[in-house]
Amino acid sequence: MNAQITFESGLLKITGIFSYQPKSHIDLFIKHGYESMALIQLPKDISSDEKKSRISKTKEFYKNVYYREFHGFLLSGDPGVDYSGNERKTVKTLRKEVNKTIGFLKYDPQINGMKSISTTIEHCEIFLFPDKIGMFSMTLTPQDWQATTVSDTLFLARNFSSKIVDAEEYEFHQWISKNLLANIKLTGDNIQSDEFSGSKFKTYAILNLNESALSQEYNRDHLLYEIGTCSKLDSISDKGFDAPSEDYLNSIMSDKIAIFNNYTGLALMDSFTLIGQGHYKRFEEDVLNHHNWSRVYFGIYIFNLYIRFNLFKFNTEYVKNPVRYRDLFQEFINQYNFRHISFNFLPNILFSAMRKSLLIDEEIEHFESRLQGLAAQLQEEQEKRQALLLTLISVLSAFDAVDGIVTKVNEIKEMSGLSTVPFFLLAGLTGLALLIGISYYLFPYHFNKAVKALKKMLK
Repeated sequence: MNAQITFESGLLKITGIFSYQPKSHIDLFIKHGYESMALIQLPKDISSDEKKSRISKTKEFYKNVYYREFHGFLLSGDPGVDYSGNERKTVKTLRKEVNKTIGFLKYDPQINGMKSISTTIEHCEIFLFPDKIGMFSMTLTPQDWQATTVSDTLFLARNFSSKIVDAEEYEFHQWISKNLLANIKLTGDNIQSDEFSGSKFKTYAILNLNESALSQEYNRDHLLYEIGTCSKLDSISDKGFDAPSEDYLNSIMSDKIAIFNNYTGLALMDSFTLIGQGHYKRFEEDVLNHHNWSRVYFGIYIFNLYIRFNLFKFNTEYVKNPVRYRDLFQEFINQYNFRHISFNFLPNILFSAMRKSLLIDEEIEHFESRLQGLAAQLQEEQEKRQALLLTLISVLSAFDAVDGIVTKVNEIKEMSGLSTVPFFLLAGLTGLALLIGISYYLFPYHFNKAVKALKKMLK
Protein backbone atom coordinates (compact mmCIF):
# COMPACT_ATOMS: atom_id res chain seq x y z
CA MET A 1 0.00 0.00 0.00
CA ASN A 2 1.16 3.54 -0.74
CA ALA A 3 0.08 4.44 2.79
CA GLN A 4 3.10 2.49 4.09
CA ILE A 5 5.49 5.10 2.73
CA THR A 6 7.81 6.41 5.45
CA PHE A 7 9.27 9.90 5.58
CA GLU A 8 12.94 10.22 6.51
CA SER A 9 12.35 13.38 8.56
CA GLY A 10 9.99 16.30 8.80
CA LEU A 11 8.83 19.48 10.48
CA LEU A 12 5.20 19.64 11.65
CA LYS A 13 3.64 22.78 13.11
CA ILE A 14 0.11 23.53 14.24
CA THR A 15 -0.93 27.19 14.42
CA GLY A 16 -3.92 28.95 15.99
CA ILE A 17 -5.09 32.43 16.93
CA PHE A 18 -6.11 34.01 20.22
CA SER A 19 -6.84 37.45 21.66
CA TYR A 20 -4.58 38.91 24.32
CA GLN A 21 -4.17 41.98 26.52
CA PRO A 22 -0.63 43.45 26.35
CA LYS A 23 -0.65 44.80 29.91
CA SER A 24 -1.38 41.44 31.54
CA HIS A 25 -0.75 38.52 29.25
CA ILE A 26 2.88 39.17 28.33
CA ASP A 27 3.93 38.97 31.99
CA LEU A 28 1.67 35.95 32.40
CA PHE A 29 3.41 34.10 29.57
CA ILE A 30 6.80 34.85 31.15
CA LYS A 31 5.55 33.40 34.45
CA HIS A 32 4.49 30.25 32.58
CA GLY A 33 8.00 29.60 31.31
CA TYR A 34 8.17 31.52 28.04
CA GLU A 35 11.29 33.44 27.06
CA SER A 36 11.98 35.93 24.30
CA MET A 37 12.69 34.02 21.12
CA ALA A 38 16.32 34.12 20.06
CA LEU A 39 17.21 35.61 16.69
CA ILE A 40 18.34 32.12 15.68
CA GLN A 41 18.12 28.89 17.64
CA LEU A 42 21.66 27.56 18.20
CA PRO A 43 23.17 24.44 19.78
CA LYS A 44 23.81 24.84 23.49
CA ASP A 45 27.42 23.67 23.33
CA ILE A 46 28.84 26.32 20.96
CA SER A 47 31.29 28.92 22.21
CA SER A 48 30.27 32.51 22.93
CA ASP A 49 32.42 33.75 20.01
CA GLU A 50 30.74 31.32 17.63
CA LYS A 51 27.33 32.36 18.94
CA LYS A 52 28.10 36.06 18.34
CA SER A 53 29.36 35.25 14.86
CA ARG A 54 26.21 33.33 13.91
CA ILE A 55 23.92 36.02 15.29
CA SER A 56 25.83 38.65 13.31
CA LYS A 57 25.57 36.54 10.12
CA THR A 58 21.85 36.06 10.70
CA LYS A 59 21.31 39.82 10.98
CA GLU A 60 23.32 40.32 7.80
CA PHE A 61 21.30 37.59 6.08
CA TYR A 62 18.00 39.28 6.95
CA LYS A 63 19.34 42.63 5.79
CA ASN A 64 20.60 41.29 2.44
CA VAL A 65 17.68 38.99 1.59
CA TYR A 66 14.49 40.51 3.06
CA TYR A 67 12.94 43.96 2.90
CA ARG A 68 13.37 45.76 6.18
CA GLU A 69 9.66 46.41 6.69
CA PHE A 70 9.11 42.63 6.66
CA HIS A 71 12.11 41.25 8.55
CA GLY A 72 11.98 44.12 11.04
CA PHE A 73 8.33 43.43 11.79
CA LEU A 74 8.57 39.67 12.32
CA LEU A 75 12.13 38.34 12.27
CA SER A 76 14.90 40.73 13.30
CA GLY A 77 13.12 43.20 15.57
CA ASP A 78 14.77 46.09 13.68
CA PRO A 79 11.79 47.74 11.97
CA GLY A 80 13.07 51.19 11.06
CA VAL A 81 10.59 54.09 10.72
CA ASP A 82 7.35 54.50 8.81
CA TYR A 83 6.31 57.26 6.37
CA SER A 84 5.54 59.59 9.33
CA GLY A 85 8.99 59.17 10.85
CA ASN A 86 7.67 57.04 13.71
CA GLU A 87 9.30 53.72 14.59
CA ARG A 88 7.43 50.83 13.02
CA LYS A 89 5.69 48.30 15.23
CA THR A 90 7.11 44.82 15.73
CA VAL A 91 5.84 41.40 16.75
CA LYS A 92 6.86 40.19 20.21
CA THR A 93 7.93 36.56 19.93
CA LEU A 94 8.19 34.10 22.81
CA ARG A 95 9.28 30.47 23.01
CA LYS A 96 8.86 27.68 25.54
CA GLU A 97 10.30 24.17 25.62
CA VAL A 98 7.44 21.74 26.24
CA ASN A 99 8.68 18.17 25.53
CA LYS A 100 5.31 16.68 26.43
CA THR A 101 3.88 13.50 24.92
CA ILE A 102 0.11 13.28 24.54
CA GLY A 103 -2.15 10.74 22.87
CA PHE A 104 -4.68 11.61 20.19
CA LEU A 105 -7.69 9.29 20.30
CA LYS A 106 -8.88 7.86 17.00
CA TYR A 107 -11.51 5.25 16.23
CA ASP A 108 -10.01 2.04 14.84
CA PRO A 109 -12.54 -0.22 13.07
CA GLN A 110 -10.19 -3.21 13.37
CA ILE A 111 -10.57 -3.19 17.16
CA ASN A 112 -14.01 -1.51 17.14
CA GLY A 113 -12.71 1.04 19.63
CA MET A 114 -10.45 4.00 20.22
CA LYS A 115 -6.68 3.82 19.82
CA SER A 116 -4.09 6.37 20.94
CA ILE A 117 -1.64 7.98 18.53
CA SER A 118 1.28 9.34 20.53
CA THR A 119 2.59 12.78 19.62
CA THR A 120 5.27 14.85 21.33
CA ILE A 121 4.82 18.62 21.62
CA GLU A 122 8.46 19.72 21.34
CA HIS A 123 8.06 23.44 21.93
CA CYS A 124 5.57 26.26 21.55
CA GLU A 125 6.13 29.67 20.00
CA ILE A 126 3.93 32.71 20.56
CA PHE A 127 3.62 35.69 18.23
CA LEU A 128 2.06 38.77 19.82
CA PHE A 129 1.02 41.23 17.13
CA PRO A 130 0.51 44.95 17.85
CA ASP A 131 -3.31 44.94 17.64
CA LYS A 132 -4.02 42.35 20.37
CA ILE A 133 -3.99 39.43 17.94
CA GLY A 134 -1.81 36.57 19.10
CA MET A 135 -0.81 33.37 17.35
CA PHE A 136 0.72 30.23 18.78
CA SER A 137 2.63 27.51 17.00
CA MET A 138 3.34 24.02 18.34
CA THR A 139 6.08 21.89 16.83
CA LEU A 140 5.02 18.22 16.83
CA THR A 141 6.94 14.97 16.50
CA PRO A 142 4.71 11.99 15.66
CA GLN A 143 5.32 8.54 17.18
CA ASP A 144 6.84 7.50 13.85
CA TRP A 145 7.24 8.99 10.38
CA GLN A 146 5.06 6.56 8.44
CA ALA A 147 2.82 8.47 6.05
CA THR A 148 -0.30 7.08 7.75
CA THR A 149 0.88 8.29 11.16
CA VAL A 150 1.82 11.73 9.83
CA SER A 151 -1.53 12.04 8.06
CA ASP A 152 -3.49 10.95 11.17
CA THR A 153 -1.47 13.31 13.39
CA LEU A 154 -2.10 16.33 11.17
CA PHE A 155 -5.79 15.49 10.77
CA LEU A 156 -6.34 15.12 14.52
CA ALA A 157 -4.11 18.01 15.58
CA ARG A 158 -5.83 20.52 13.31
CA ASN A 159 -9.28 19.95 14.83
CA PHE A 160 -10.27 21.95 17.91
CA SER A 161 -12.41 19.15 19.31
CA SER A 162 -10.08 16.15 18.84
CA LYS A 163 -9.92 14.07 21.98
CA ILE A 164 -6.51 13.71 23.62
CA VAL A 165 -5.22 11.92 26.70
CA ASP A 166 -2.75 13.49 29.10
CA ALA A 167 -3.42 11.83 32.47
CA GLU A 168 -7.07 12.69 31.78
CA GLU A 169 -9.12 13.29 28.66
CA TYR A 170 -9.44 16.74 27.06
CA GLU A 171 -10.60 18.33 23.86
CA PHE A 172 -7.42 19.51 22.16
CA HIS A 173 -8.25 23.23 22.34
CA GLN A 174 -8.83 22.88 26.10
CA TRP A 175 -5.45 21.21 26.58
CA ILE A 176 -3.72 23.97 24.61
CA SER A 177 -5.41 26.70 26.66
CA LYS A 178 -4.45 25.05 29.94
CA ASN A 179 -0.91 23.94 29.14
CA LEU A 180 0.38 26.41 26.55
CA LEU A 181 -1.66 29.63 26.72
CA ALA A 182 -1.93 30.40 30.45
CA ASN A 183 -5.65 29.51 30.36
CA ILE A 184 -6.52 31.91 27.52
CA LYS A 185 -9.55 30.33 25.86
CA LEU A 186 -9.60 29.71 22.13
CA THR A 187 -13.31 29.16 21.64
CA GLY A 188 -16.59 29.91 23.39
CA ASP A 189 -18.94 32.79 24.14
CA ASN A 190 -17.45 36.30 24.19
CA ILE A 191 -14.12 35.08 22.75
CA GLN A 192 -13.40 37.67 20.06
CA SER A 193 -10.85 35.59 18.13
CA ASP A 194 -13.36 32.72 17.91
CA GLU A 195 -15.50 34.87 15.62
CA PHE A 196 -12.93 34.80 12.82
CA SER A 197 -10.69 31.78 13.51
CA GLY A 198 -12.93 28.99 12.24
CA SER A 199 -12.95 25.54 13.83
CA LYS A 200 -9.58 24.30 12.60
CA PHE A 201 -5.99 25.10 13.38
CA LYS A 202 -3.60 25.70 10.47
CA THR A 203 -1.00 23.07 9.57
CA TYR A 204 2.54 23.59 8.28
CA ALA A 205 4.33 20.43 7.15
CA ILE A 206 7.80 20.11 5.58
CA LEU A 207 8.45 16.44 4.79
CA ASN A 208 11.62 14.74 3.56
CA LEU A 209 11.13 11.54 1.58
CA ASN A 210 13.24 8.96 -0.22
CA GLU A 211 11.37 9.14 -3.48
CA SER A 212 12.30 5.64 -4.56
CA ALA A 213 9.24 4.67 -2.48
CA LEU A 214 6.98 6.44 -4.99
CA SER A 215 5.86 5.26 -8.41
CA GLN A 216 4.40 6.63 -11.60
CA GLU A 217 0.95 5.52 -10.48
CA TYR A 218 1.35 7.17 -7.07
CA ASN A 219 3.71 10.09 -7.39
CA ARG A 220 4.76 13.06 -5.26
CA ASP A 221 1.74 15.12 -6.33
CA HIS A 222 -0.66 12.43 -5.14
CA LEU A 223 0.99 12.22 -1.75
CA LEU A 224 1.18 16.01 -1.51
CA TYR A 225 -2.55 16.34 -2.19
CA GLU A 226 -3.53 13.70 0.36
CA ILE A 227 -1.26 15.06 3.12
CA GLY A 228 -2.08 18.69 2.34
CA THR A 229 -5.86 18.17 2.37
CA CYS A 230 -5.74 15.63 5.23
CA SER A 231 -7.47 13.17 2.92
CA LYS A 232 -7.39 9.44 3.47
CA LEU A 233 -4.13 8.05 2.11
CA ASP A 234 -4.49 5.93 -1.03
CA SER A 235 -7.82 7.59 -1.80
CA ILE A 236 -6.56 8.74 -5.22
CA SER A 237 -5.23 5.35 -6.27
CA ASP A 238 -8.21 3.45 -4.81
CA LYS A 239 -10.58 5.59 -6.92
CA GLY A 240 -13.39 5.05 -4.42
CA PHE A 241 -16.02 7.47 -3.11
CA ASP A 242 -13.32 9.30 -1.11
CA ALA A 243 -11.27 10.03 -4.22
CA PRO A 244 -11.28 13.56 -5.67
CA SER A 245 -12.61 14.01 -9.16
CA GLU A 246 -9.94 14.46 -11.80
CA ASP A 247 -11.07 18.04 -12.43
CA TYR A 248 -10.94 18.94 -8.73
CA LEU A 249 -7.53 17.30 -8.28
CA ASN A 250 -6.17 19.18 -11.29
CA SER A 251 -7.60 22.50 -10.06
CA ILE A 252 -6.00 22.07 -6.62
CA MET A 253 -2.64 20.99 -8.02
CA SER A 254 -2.57 23.73 -10.65
CA ASP A 255 -1.39 26.09 -7.91
CA LYS A 256 1.36 23.83 -6.59
CA ILE A 257 4.79 25.31 -5.94
CA ALA A 258 7.23 23.53 -8.25
CA ILE A 259 10.48 25.47 -8.41
CA PHE A 260 13.18 22.82 -8.18
CA ASN A 261 13.01 19.13 -9.05
CA ASN A 262 13.64 17.93 -5.50
CA TYR A 263 10.48 19.27 -3.83
CA THR A 264 6.92 20.43 -4.45
CA GLY A 265 4.71 22.57 -2.22
CA LEU A 266 1.00 23.14 -1.90
CA ALA A 267 -0.59 26.13 -0.16
CA LEU A 268 -4.27 25.79 0.78
CA MET A 269 -6.70 27.71 2.98
CA ASP A 270 -5.91 25.63 6.08
CA SER A 271 -2.47 24.24 5.35
CA PHE A 272 0.94 24.62 3.81
CA THR A 273 2.65 21.37 2.82
CA LEU A 274 5.94 20.73 1.07
CA ILE A 275 7.27 17.27 0.18
CA GLY A 276 10.55 16.36 -1.47
CA GLN A 277 13.96 14.81 -1.08
CA GLY A 278 17.04 16.42 0.46
CA HIS A 279 15.51 19.89 0.92
CA TYR A 280 15.00 19.78 4.69
CA LYS A 281 17.53 19.00 7.44
CA ARG A 282 16.78 18.57 11.12
CA PHE A 283 18.21 21.02 13.64
CA GLU A 284 20.84 18.46 14.69
CA GLU A 285 21.96 18.04 11.08
CA ASP A 286 21.99 21.60 9.73
CA VAL A 287 21.11 24.59 11.93
CA LEU A 288 20.79 27.10 9.08
CA ASN A 289 18.65 24.85 6.88
CA HIS A 290 16.35 24.09 9.79
CA HIS A 291 16.19 27.80 10.68
CA ASN A 292 15.09 28.67 7.15
CA TRP A 293 12.16 26.23 7.19
CA SER A 294 11.24 26.52 10.87
CA ARG A 295 11.57 30.25 11.38
CA VAL A 296 11.96 32.21 8.15
CA TYR A 297 9.65 30.45 5.66
CA PHE A 298 7.28 29.63 8.49
CA GLY A 299 7.41 33.33 9.39
CA ILE A 300 6.16 34.12 5.89
CA TYR A 301 3.23 31.78 6.55
CA ILE A 302 2.54 33.39 9.94
CA PHE A 303 2.58 36.85 8.37
CA ASN A 304 0.03 35.86 5.73
CA LEU A 305 -2.18 34.28 8.39
CA TYR A 306 -1.99 37.53 10.35
CA ILE A 307 -3.19 39.48 7.31
CA ARG A 308 -6.00 36.97 6.71
CA PHE A 309 -7.18 36.94 10.34
CA ASN A 310 -7.20 40.74 10.41
CA LEU A 311 -9.30 40.90 7.25
CA PHE A 312 -11.75 38.48 8.87
CA LYS A 313 -11.77 40.76 11.90
CA PHE A 314 -12.45 43.89 9.84
CA ASN A 315 -15.35 42.24 8.04
CA THR A 316 -16.79 40.93 11.32
CA GLU A 317 -16.43 44.16 13.30
CA TYR A 318 -17.24 46.57 10.46
CA VAL A 319 -20.99 46.78 11.12
CA LYS A 320 -20.38 47.95 14.70
CA ASN A 321 -18.68 51.18 13.63
CA PRO A 322 -18.20 51.47 9.84
CA VAL A 323 -16.36 54.81 9.84
CA ARG A 324 -13.92 53.77 12.55
CA TYR A 325 -13.07 50.47 10.85
CA ARG A 326 -12.70 52.25 7.51
CA ASP A 327 -9.84 54.29 8.98
CA LEU A 328 -8.32 51.30 10.79
CA PHE A 329 -8.46 49.24 7.60
CA GLN A 330 -6.74 51.94 5.56
CA GLU A 331 -4.00 52.29 8.16
CA PHE A 332 -3.57 48.50 8.26
CA ILE A 333 -3.30 48.24 4.46
CA ASN A 334 -0.76 51.06 4.34
CA GLN A 335 1.39 49.30 6.94
CA TYR A 336 1.22 45.63 5.97
CA ASN A 337 -0.15 45.02 2.47
CA PHE A 338 3.18 43.99 0.95
CA ARG A 339 3.44 42.69 -2.59
CA HIS A 340 7.03 41.51 -2.20
CA ILE A 341 9.09 40.82 0.90
CA SER A 342 12.48 39.82 -0.46
CA PHE A 343 15.26 40.69 -2.89
CA ASN A 344 15.35 36.97 -3.83
CA PHE A 345 12.82 35.08 -5.93
CA LEU A 346 12.11 32.02 -3.71
CA PRO A 347 10.71 33.87 -0.64
CA ASN A 348 8.54 35.97 -2.94
CA ILE A 349 7.16 32.87 -4.67
CA LEU A 350 6.32 31.26 -1.31
CA PHE A 351 4.82 34.53 -0.08
CA SER A 352 2.61 34.92 -3.17
CA ALA A 353 1.45 31.28 -3.10
CA MET A 354 0.47 31.50 0.57
CA ARG A 355 -1.25 34.84 -0.01
CA LYS A 356 -3.23 33.46 -2.94
CA SER A 357 -4.34 30.34 -1.06
CA LEU A 358 -5.70 32.47 1.79
CA LEU A 359 -7.70 34.62 -0.68
CA ILE A 360 -6.17 37.77 0.76
CA ASP A 361 -6.54 39.91 -2.38
CA GLU A 362 -10.19 38.85 -2.79
CA GLU A 363 -10.89 39.70 0.86
CA ILE A 364 -9.28 43.14 0.46
CA GLU A 365 -11.31 43.83 -2.70
CA HIS A 366 -14.51 42.77 -0.92
CA PHE A 367 -13.85 45.07 2.00
CA GLU A 368 -12.94 47.96 -0.28
CA SER A 369 -16.26 47.51 -2.11
CA ARG A 370 -18.05 47.79 1.23
CA LEU A 371 -16.12 50.98 1.90
CA GLN A 372 -17.21 52.42 -1.44
CA GLY A 373 -20.82 51.79 -0.44
CA LEU A 374 -20.14 53.45 2.90
CA ALA A 375 -18.61 56.49 1.19
CA ALA A 376 -21.69 56.91 -0.99
CA GLN A 377 -23.97 56.57 2.03
CA LEU A 378 -21.98 59.11 4.06
CA GLN A 379 -21.99 61.55 1.15
CA GLU A 380 -25.76 61.28 0.85
CA GLU A 381 -26.26 61.83 4.59
CA GLN A 382 -23.88 64.81 4.50
CA GLU A 383 -25.82 66.38 1.65
CA LYS A 384 -29.09 65.96 3.57
CA ARG A 385 -27.63 67.63 6.65
CA GLN A 386 -26.23 70.50 4.60
CA ALA A 387 -29.60 70.99 2.92
CA LEU A 388 -31.25 71.25 6.33
CA LEU A 389 -28.64 73.75 7.47
CA LEU A 390 -29.26 75.88 4.38
CA THR A 391 -32.96 75.84 5.21
CA LEU A 392 -32.23 77.09 8.72
CA ILE A 393 -29.99 79.82 7.33
CA SER A 394 -32.77 80.86 4.98
CA VAL A 395 -35.15 81.18 7.94
CA LEU A 396 -32.63 83.21 9.89
CA SER A 397 -32.06 85.42 6.87
CA ALA A 398 -35.60 86.68 7.40
CA PHE A 399 -33.95 88.88 10.02
CA ASP A 400 -32.30 90.67 7.15
CA ALA A 401 -30.61 93.38 9.11
CA VAL A 402 -28.29 93.52 12.08
CA ASP A 403 -30.61 96.08 13.66
CA GLY A 404 -33.46 93.61 13.41
CA ILE A 405 -31.42 90.91 15.15
CA VAL A 406 -30.34 93.34 17.88
CA THR A 407 -33.92 94.49 18.37
CA LYS A 408 -35.10 90.86 18.62
CA VAL A 409 -32.42 90.02 21.18
CA ASN A 410 -33.37 93.03 23.30
CA GLU A 411 -37.02 92.01 23.15
CA ILE A 412 -36.13 88.52 24.36
CA LYS A 413 -33.99 90.03 27.13
CA GLU A 414 -36.87 92.21 28.31
CA MET A 415 -39.25 89.27 28.24
CA SER A 416 -36.83 87.10 30.29
CA GLY A 417 -36.56 89.64 33.06
CA LEU A 418 -32.81 88.91 33.41
CA SER A 419 -30.15 91.56 33.89
CA THR A 420 -27.58 92.11 31.13
CA VAL A 421 -24.67 89.87 32.35
CA PRO A 422 -26.73 86.76 33.23
CA PHE A 423 -28.76 87.09 30.03
CA PHE A 424 -25.78 87.29 27.69
CA LEU A 425 -23.96 84.56 29.62
CA LEU A 426 -26.99 82.33 29.17
CA ALA A 427 -27.29 83.36 25.53
CA GLY A 428 -23.60 82.56 24.96
CA LEU A 429 -23.94 79.11 26.51
CA THR A 430 -27.09 78.46 24.47
CA GLY A 431 -25.27 79.54 21.30
CA LEU A 432 -22.34 77.29 22.16
CA ALA A 433 -24.68 74.35 22.75
CA LEU A 434 -26.35 74.99 19.40
CA LEU A 435 -22.95 75.17 17.69
CA ILE A 436 -21.90 71.88 19.27
CA GLY A 437 -25.20 70.28 18.28
CA ILE A 438 -24.96 71.48 14.69
CA SER A 439 -21.32 70.32 14.48
CA TYR A 440 -22.28 66.88 15.76
CA TYR A 441 -25.20 66.69 13.36
CA LEU A 442 -23.20 67.72 10.32
CA PHE A 443 -19.89 66.01 11.10
CA PRO A 444 -20.58 63.21 13.66
CA TYR A 445 -17.41 61.21 13.01
CA HIS A 446 -15.05 64.21 13.11
CA PHE A 447 -16.87 65.51 16.19
CA ASN A 448 -16.32 62.21 18.06
CA LYS A 449 -12.71 62.17 16.95
CA ALA A 450 -12.16 65.67 18.33
CA VAL A 451 -13.79 64.70 21.65
CA LYS A 452 -11.47 61.70 21.99
CA ALA A 453 -8.44 63.86 21.23
CA LEU A 454 -9.55 66.40 23.84
CA LYS A 455 -10.01 63.67 26.44
CA LYS A 456 -6.47 62.43 25.78
CA MET A 457 -5.09 65.95 26.21
CA LEU A 458 -6.90 66.36 29.52
CA LYS A 459 -5.59 63.07 30.97
